[in-house]
Amino acid sequence: MRFLQTTLLLLLCMFTAGAQTTEPAPGATRLRFNADPSLVYGEYGMYVPGESLSKAPKGYEPVYIAIYCRHGARYALQESVYEDVLGVFQMARDSARLTAKGEDFLKRYEVLYPHVAHKGGILTDKGRRQLYDMGAKMVKDYPSVFKGQTRGRGVATSILRTQESMKSFIEGVKSEDGDFDTSFDAGEKYNSLLLPRDAPVAEKINLSYTPEATESLNAFTARHSNPVGFLEKFFTDMAFVSRHAKPGLLQKWMRTVIVDLPCIDYESPDRFEDIFTFDELYDMWRIWNYRGYLMMGNSPLMFEECSKVCEPALAEIIRNVDEDLSSGLRLNMMFSHDVGLLPLLSYMHVSNFGASVADPERVEDYWDSSYCTMAANLQLIFYRNRKGDILVKPLLNGAETTLPFQSVKGPYYSWKAFKEYYRK
Repeated sequence: MRFLQTTLLLLLCMFTAGAQTTEPAPGATRLRFNADPSLVYGEYGMYVPGESLSKAPKGYEPVYIAIYCRHGARYALQESVYEDVLGVFQMARDSARLTAKGEDFLKRYEVLYPHVAHKGGILTDKGRRQLYDMGAKMVKDYPSVFKGQTRGRGVATSILRTQESMKSFIEGVKSEDGDFDTSFDAGEKYNSLLLPRDAPVAEKINLSYTPEATESLNAFTARHSNPVGFLEKFFTDMAFVSRHAKPGLLQKWMRTVIVDLPCIDYESPDRFEDIFTFDELYDMWRIWNYRGYLMMGNSPLMFEECSKVCEPALAEIIRNVDEDLSSGLRLNMMFSHDVGLLPLLSYMHVSNFGASVADPERVEDYWDSSYCTMAANLQLIFYRNRKGDILVKPLLNGAETTLPFQSVKGPYYSWKAFKEYYRK
């Protein structure tokens, strides 16, 4: 048993310690999920901040931070998810088409429903707390950045939950730095930067699935899903179910309701842990992950690198840094969504997100969207020495990660090399 535990730990380290390897072991992601089953919640996972432990090269001190952050925890994205699950099950009950397990699920779901009804897409108090704590922690972790009166800048999309996330983050910063002063703005004018599919550059890239990508996704989905088999545990008449909802969609709606439970403010005593098996949730996440890779990663099955839609966002970050350092501004904040952060990670080739993977079964070992939890973020920490030389350290969810060019030392990269690489 000890040998098995040691082997598992080594494999996990191989995958997470990007500075040591760029080739994850086959099955590394499954091992991560086995070790932490909550990862099957995928995009509804709750952010757990990592720790950046390495010391900067001698003589360098943190002076500036740029952060690109997904909004905090929210209710299910669409209100209709809660309504549709309730409606299908109630119609089946009224026509005596539920199994005993279906009757039990509906009875329990009717207890939960009033606590989630009419809240689709809304940021929860837990989500606000995530961002507040993140802001406070940043000040504690990098006191030299916030020394004296510090100025910042924040922008967010037109979606209310990103704006509320930004405000909570700023409140967290101010809780530890009382004289912190920042501008912040939001609205559709920032969507071209932070919702990249709205960006003008997106018009130049074909973002629809190619026939090859569609065929691959359909085949992958068929291999890893069995919605009819899943729903037969709850319904006695699948023809009835199919008249009211596509089986695959109903299974997806049920997953959404359940995996979102840790995000909501109501502390439900019923976690519905008996509804899905671990393997069912893992396979559903794999399908979601592969779908996202095709549309937001650098798949060889797509026309071009779909992640290029994030080029303007990175260009804006780069453009601001030198000017901000000269003017005394110390914190640049961008608040977006998973569909903004994931392609940015791919475009920048952070860790293995930029990989071009031909085998769908191996995609998850390179492009692992379970890292894009609620409040997931990419931070660029800038260090400067007395000679004015600048290094930048990338953090993915607070943990040191890698970029696709040679570092100066460990996770510390030359700012000059950073600009040259991404301006190619």
